[in-house]
Amino acid sequence: VICLLITNDLSAEIRKLYLQRNYPVLQAENQYWIGTPIGLYQYNPEDDSFKPFTLPTAANNPEVKQLYFYDEWLWCVLDTGLAALHVRLNEWLYFDSSTGLPSNNVNYIDVQEDFIWIATDQGAARFDQLIEEWEIYNENRGLPAANVTDLVVAGDLLWFLFPFQFSEYN
Repeated sequence: VICLLITNDLSAEIRKLYLQRNYPVLQAENQYWIGTPIGLYQYNPEDDSFKPFTLPTAANNPEVKQLYFYDEWLWCVLDTGLAALHVRLNEWLYFDSSTGLPSNNVNYIDVQEDFIWIATDQGAARFDQLIEEWEIYNENRGLPAANVTDLVVAGDLLWFLFPFQFSEYN
């Protein structure tokens, strides 16, 4: 049997591979979440399927930089701010500097009991999940520098990390 395909289009299919990029991947509740430059995907290994999730329109086509899962919420650090998806309800929250963040450049995220902590280049912020409000911590509130590169939650202790120094929060 000979199969012959005749076409007038001689251009090859072009696929852009991002071999130099590392995409954030997170496993939560038997699902895998994958952040890409074009959106967020959920992979279900049981039926080998991908489900795309549309990020909030206010995010303006962001790239997903980090993923964090806590208590039915998938937190997505974006290059334009921070988005949180309530996985069961499929509802988004979106935050940027106009809605309570010290900066749109979020460096890190972690959880301490009922609080979501973020580190940014203009300070840190704590999101109270009960009242759904941000509280900003910066040089005016006792931080030694504005650029918080990372933070570490260890039980009741919280450490802010800066270039060349760190600070403990009680």
